[in-house]
Amino acid sequence: MDKIILILIIIALLTVIVICFYRKNSAKSEHPDKSEFSNRGTDYKNPGDLSRGIIYEPDMAKKPLPPFKEITVVDNDDIAIKITAADPYHMWGYSLHVYLENKSGGDTFYSFALSSAKVNGIRLKTDEVATDVNFYIELGKNYSYASGEIAFIAEDLKKKGINKYGDIKNIELGFIVYETLNKDKVIFTGTVTVKL
Repeated sequence: MDKIILILIIIALLTVIVICFYRKNSAKSEHPDKSEFSNRGTDYKNPGDLSRGIIYEPDMAKKPLPPFKEITVVDNDDIAIKITAADPYHMWGYSLHVYLENKSGGDTFYSFALSSAKVNGIRLKTDEVATDVNFYIELGKNYSYASGEIAFIAEDLKKKGINKYGDIKNIELGFIVYETLNKDKVIFTGTVTVKL
């Protein structure tokens, strides 16, 4: 009888060890450590062959943004729009950092969007979903200002013949700001060219 109990205990221990080993290995495959991705993003000689895909996020955070002189698109009694940085390491491809402000005192919600966008003279689709260029923000009430990004989608740029970040020489953006609840009440329209 003692031999049967001993054999059952050994089988139970071996089962537990096998299960623990299996779970440890399956967790590694679901959440790989950085060493498996160590070459992503770090072997770029020129930031941004767009065909390389997404750069591993911890590597993106380590890279300093290139120098950029802030551009004020508009700064009046109602709103402010400023382009504060160019980011060649954005996870979707390329982005411009923007600062937006609704100065209405919170009574009115404003929608900030793009009416047009061009890269090197090539027209891009602009909408609220991730096609070509992605940008839309609403501000009002407790949210009177925000920092956002105008994201240029790498795969879409590549289809238009822009294969590397270094290929981007200028970006022309048409901004539109309107009352969120009344799209016919336009607060601002204007175009700015960003030379890179």
